[in-house]
Amino acid sequence: FIAQAGFTHSLTPARNCTFACTYCYVPTMRVYGGLKREDWEQWGRFSTFKSNAPVLLRKALRPDQAIYCSPLVDPYQPAEESECMMPRLLDELIARPPQVFVVQTRGPLILRDVEQLQQLASRTILRVSFSITTNSEQVRQWYEPHCAPISERLETVRRLRAAGIQT
Repeated sequence: FIAQAGFTHSLTPARNCTFACTYCYVPTMRVYGGLKREDWEQWGRFSTFKSNAPVLLRKALRPDQAIYCSPLVDPYQPAEESECMMPRLLDELIARPPQVFVVQTRGPLILRDVEQLQQLASRTILRVSFSITTNSEQVRQWYEPHCAPISERLETVRRLRAAGIQT
């Protein structure tokens, strides 16, 4: 999928996602998705962040890369609020920008990092892909119980675009 979409690399900052969307395919991938047994058995209840991700990213970054973040977990999931992994990763990307960096999220927490995203956008092609799965708040609550309401997500997209971030 990553290569077919034109990306050379992917970046997944954690092994589990506390959004706990009921339709998520990742826990069905099990070890093939780099998960441990407790990840798929308790999907959505916790997240294990890759504490060495900034160091590994620094070592691996090259100017010709097209990086997709994140094919397995949402980088702005609820647990990211206390972990603050994305600001550290964005610092590395700003210091050594790849050719393209795409962030896939459904989390309004991304607004916390808007200044870093603006810096990165001035140095590379940056896109934020923001998921809005349905137009029904009732359906969202069934399938994405820990995600922001639709109105908050639409406002997040508006604010990202107003900040000059391609969204």
